Amino acid sequence: PNDPSQWTRCAVLQFKEPEGSSVPALFRRSQKSTVLSVGKDGNPDGTKTATGADATGWSWFPGYAIDLDRGERVHIWIAESRERDEILGNDLLYNPDSSTDALKHFVIITNRAYDFGPNGEGGAYQDEVDDMFADPSVQIATYGPWYAEQFGWMGYFRLNPFLEIEEESRADMRVKLRVMKDYVETENGKNPLYTFSSRGMGARTEDQAQAQSDLDRIRLVPNPYYAYSQYETSQVDKRVKITDLPSKCTISIFTISGALVRQFSVDNPEDVASEGLSSVDWNLTNQDGLPVASGVYIVHVDAGELGEKVVKFFNISRPIDLDTF
Repeated sequence: PNDPSQWTRCAVLQFKEPEGSSVPALFRRSQKSTVLSVGKDGNPDGTKTATGADATGWSWFPGYAIDLDRGERVHIWIAESRERDEILGNDLLYNPDSSTDALKHFVIITNRAYDFGPNGEGGAYQDEVDDMFADPSVQIATYGPWYAEQFGWMGYFRLNPFLEIEEESRADMRVKLRVMKDYVETENGKNPLYTFSSRGMGARTEDQAQAQSDLDRIRLVPNPYYAYSQYETSQVDKRVKITDLPSKCTISIFTISGALVRQFSVDNPEDVASEGLSSVDWNLTNQDGLPVASGVYIVHVDAGELGEKVVKFFNISRPIDLDTF
């Protein structure tokens, strides 16, 4: 967000390439940065640890993350790499570029509830992180399990080198991340159970008011028709569908000037209509079987005492490609 009050106080991981392709090795070698912590302006902020020492490895991410399962804000880490860039990889700032790996400026979403204030005040999580990295020579063997226990998603976002947005035109961006997670066993050692109700969701029959209201669901699809639809089965097939029709109705298709192009009569048994099969295919021809021209058409559905529905349809026909036969 452009509003700094919504930014997230975050730990910064100094990323180091794993030895070989071992992910655990990556976690063992990557530790919290030892650069003095910075404020939202990118300058050292003078914050202290719980023991009174100068705080290191803390910065600000220009955004926030919400765990939708729990409905709460969670902590974010960012990563940078001196091995990748000696300057931009060691300044505690989230400044990816358009390179293939975005300068290894990773974003890491955790499962820990966010506990900092708008200006970085408070935060028991900071004490936990600082304690974990207080003595790297002793704690290094525990990094991997500690990371794995709380890191839920890790990835990076690259800048688009072909898109320039003026400062005053920039807006907030929302990204939805979906992670496959195992069910957590309940207190009795079993998988959680969920209940739901379909009460009130069943089909309604013999309901005149509902039937009249359902006329608004009538559609001609795809609309617009751009020379192709997924209903077509061959190169010479042209096909659109008029859907969600009542069991009995008359469909009339007119040009914009009012000339009748095609007419269909629908008289389906009630059991067929109730299964959602009440639709009509139109092969984009007139009553004489000749292809209709591109343009705007008016589709009128007359359902008798239920009422009527009018749909506008825009068609761009394609010429028959005889060269491919």
